[in-house]
Amino acid sequence: MSPAFVALAAALVLTGRHRAGGAVLAAAAATLVTNVVVKALVGRPRPDLWAVEVESIGSYPSGHTLFVTVLFGLLAGVLRGTRWHRLVLTVGILGSFSMAFSRLYLGEHFPSDVVASLCIGVLIVVVVDHFIGLSPMRPSQHPPE
Repeated sequence: MSPAFVALAAALVLTGRHRAGGAVLAAAAATLVTNVVVKALVGRPRPDLWAVEVESIGSYPSGHTLFVTVLFGLLAGVLRGTRWHRLVLTVGILGSFSMAFSRLYLGEHFPSDVVASLCIGVLIVVVVDHFIGLSPMRPSQHPPE
């Protein structure tokens, strides 16, 4: 997922949206640190549903689900106020839930792992957007609809 975050940040910086580019990099760093630290602290083993051998430091939270949720959340935030916002938000929600389901189906995570990842991912996007900002206008500056 790192190349996707870097590509999004680079595209934003190249189009003059330096604050949003920094917000994307901050969110990527927060996502990586959160995933590694929480996995190490919780230390939950993976489920033994399909006898799948997965080398990992832990099951909780689901890194795949977390990164997809944050990436699409950032993209939706960057596109807020454009005609693409709803489409990206819809694709992001479907993509995040699909990734969560795939982690469960493959037997690599417990349901609580993916639910927590969805929640943590949304929280990271909201916090980064609030403190740094993703869209060209801050949410309080958007014209009334």
